[in-house]
Amino acid sequence: MSNDLKLDEVALTERLIEYKSVSPASGEIFDFVENLLQEIGLHCTRLPFGKGDELVDNLYAEYIYNPDNLPEHQLFHLSFCGHLDVVPAGDETQWQSPPFTPTIIGDRLIGRGAVDMKSAVASWIVALNRFVTDNKTPIIISMIITGDEEDKAINGVRKIVPYLQANDKKIDFCITGEPTSKHKVGDVMKIGRRGSLNGTLTIHGKQGHVAYPEQCANAAHALTRILQKLIDEEWDNQPDDAFPPSSLQITTIDIGNQVSNISPNKAVARFNIRYNHQHDGEALKQKILNIITQIAPNPYDKGNSPETLDIFYQLETSYSNSFYCQAGRNHQTIIEAVKKAVDITPEYSTEGGISDSRFLADFCQVVDFGLCNAQMHQTNESVKLADIRTLTTIYHEIISHFAQNSAQQ
Repeated sequence: MSNDLKLDEVALTERLIEYKSVSPASGEIFDFVENLLQEIGLHCTRLPFGKGDELVDNLYAEYIYNPDNLPEHQLFHLSFCGHLDVVPAGDETQWQSPPFTPTIIGDRLIGRGAVDMKSAVASWIVALNRFVTDNKTPIIISMIITGDEEDKAINGVRKIVPYLQANDKKIDFCITGEPTSKHKVGDVMKIGRRGSLNGTLTIHGKQGHVAYPEQCANAAHALTRILQKLIDEEWDNQPDDAFPPSSLQITTIDIGNQVSNISPNKAVARFNIRYNHQHDGEALKQKILNIITQIAPNPYDKGNSPETLDIFYQLETSYSNSFYCQAGRNHQTIIEAVKKAVDITPEYSTEGGISDSRFLADFCQVVDFGLCNAQMHQTNESVKLADIRTLTTIYHEIISHFAQNSAQQ
């Protein structure tokens, strides 16, 4: 393996993009990263979880410098969490170049995963390599790498955390390399993320001729009344200074009726709620059910059965709860490091989608911090070459600051 890859973050990002690691990811890309980290001097443990099509590769890699043989729990442990899986490329004919063939056009690198988040993984690896070359400070630095962030997120960090707990691994602070910056690399770090609840609501009615509405139970009518109530609902009991207001958005409405003279017997809607840490997914689901049952009954409640009802509902939900990490000394260390590296003071934020930090928040302090996020998941996803190098500089400064602080304690 070329040493140049370890020292050049752009070349390493290009190499990672070449792997078509659509989520869930496993195999060769993890072999490559594992071998690279071992060459740098990290001890690597592969952690595959799941079976068949849901098999996911994960990697836990650890650098320990402990010349005095202190108990590990006395060393400061800084971790980085990242993912090597990517979302599908979509219609590849719409790309300027093949999405898994990294291409530099002008000052930008194009390829699926360029922003989210193979460049951040590459930047951290290069920054870590530069640090360990000259390090004389007792410290633990680890990498938590998964192939299951963009998909179901059931066989990735969610299962790595129990492994770390079972093996007495204590992490003091973790940086998740999600793209968080808005205008310049380093201007935003996420100390929390809203939760996300997805719902699929199906209303079953009674089909009939529209000229005889008394003989029908129009599923579309019931669905639209329910959706209006969901839209009008005030989800938050009080303002939350740390989070934007909770928001429900309807994403699809499907009737499937091909003619204009039949009252539909089935109507389906999908919706998403992004919610702050006032809410819990289960409690939010119950609140939704209370709204639905004002109009459409539960087919199995109080002796009901689908055969005896003109209107009834089915609801499927999945959710990921929010996380929030009260800003403290470790977050201030990042601010100081970023200011020294690029003369920017990062702002705290809780905007945006969910991340793997939600699985880490009860285990250790965590923050999301990475590249500008405007291009993530887009066709022709691209990143400025200079931004990759800037992120490496910032990550190196962050590692160095934590090491200095650890030495002073």
